[in-house]
Amino acid sequence: MSDGPTPQRRRDLLTRTALALTAGAAAVALWPLLLATTPDAETRARRRLFNISVLPDDSSMLLDVDGKPVLVFRRSQEELAALEASHTGKTTASDWRNTPRRSPRAEIMACIAKCTVDQCVVVMNTGTQGRFLICPCCASRFDLSARRLSGPAPADLAVPDYRFISAGEIEFAPI
Repeated sequence: MSDGPTPQRRRDLLTRTALALTAGAAAVALWPLLLATTPDAETRARRRLFNISVLPDDSSMLLDVDGKPVLVFRRSQEELAALEASHTGKTTASDWRNTPRRSPRAEIMACIAKCTVDQCVVVMNTGTQGRFLICPCCASRFDLSARRLSGPAPADLAVPDYRFISAGEIEFAPI
């Protein structure tokens, strides 16, 4: 009788060792591919997250996103109905910026708060006709979808690229 391993046990040991080495080699080979599917460090560093759950109704928050002022505010159901009624442009479902609300979530709006005349920071104002955005320099008025209503402003306020991460978080793409 032999003291060494039997041929069957030796074959099982060699098979398991080969499988373990193959799995390790596959993991090492696939690691760069897995890293390529995630955002790089520069993109993660430029990511801008803001907590909007603290934003009360009928108020606004001015954020600094890449050195540009971004105004974020909540809109009531009555204000949304008025926006829908006053919108006369074409609506395409593929781009939420062309809808009457100009936001992926109707009750929250975000726009770059720079007037298109002299780049002054627009502010939220409440008048006899409800809330609107106004430029303190040239008195241009914008509705709650950041569309030009009156004044010398030649265009609507810009809407940045953003998405909602959760019910209380908004993420802005680099501007």
